Amino acid sequence: MKNIIYNNFKTIIKDEAKQLKATTSKKDKIYIRTVLNELLDSTCKDLNRLELKEVISAKQNNLYQNWLTSYTIKLHP
Repeated sequence: MKNIIYNNFKTIIKDEAKQLKATTSKKDKIYIRTVLNELLDSTCKDLNRLELKEVISAKQNNLYQNWLTSYTIKLHP
């Protein structure tokens, strides 16, 4: 069960990035970045909710948000 929550959110972001890159013009980098950043923001809010429900600790929340932010930046075109 180690990092299952993180891995699930990472998969969601990765799948969205693949779909965006496949269906969007390569010249529309701003749109792709915007969608990925909005998805990351939504994911961070979900992590905050999980922390409030005590599913994950504050330390895990911070760690997962940092990891997902770095991963999303790597996916930017």
